[in-house]
Amino acid sequence: MQIIQSTQGLKMSLALGMSLALTLACPIQVSAAPIDLVLTRTSTLTNVDDSEGLWQYDGGEVSLGGDLVGYYARKKRVSDGVILNAATVEMTLFADGASPPQNLTLLGSHSFNSGDEIGSVSAASSDFSAFIGIQFSIDGASDVLTLEAP
Repeated sequence: MQIIQSTQGLKMSLALGMSLALTLACPIQVSAAPIDLVLTRTSTLTNVDDSEGLWQYDGGEVSLGGDLVGYYARKKRVSDGVILNAATVEMTLFADGASPPQNLTLLGSHSFNSGDEIGSVSAASSDFSAFIGIQFSIDGASDVLTLEAP
């Protein structure tokens, strides 16, 4: 099982690393292709009400090209003071393999109208640190997470 997990984590690391390498290797402004990851929720979507609003939690698998490469944990915060039918969103992607796992943390906003999310990479472990600051989007209809190349 550990060999499979290491191979899957390596796939995620290679995909993100290749995008970064292409960007750094080109001195002129050429951007690498975005990386599309598919999110598959495997946990129950959990809502927790409190005096200020609502927390929403979910988690699941991350796939690249049909291969499982990691997992995600996501939380959304709805404040009673925000009337936009929107929430803050924080999601961490965990690459399969190492313990503790290499990771990327995304911060942004979620639209309850469309299910779409936008934001940027706010923190990352050493393997993914060059991705801090890049933009992301999630298509709410397909659950495809797109990481723009740095």
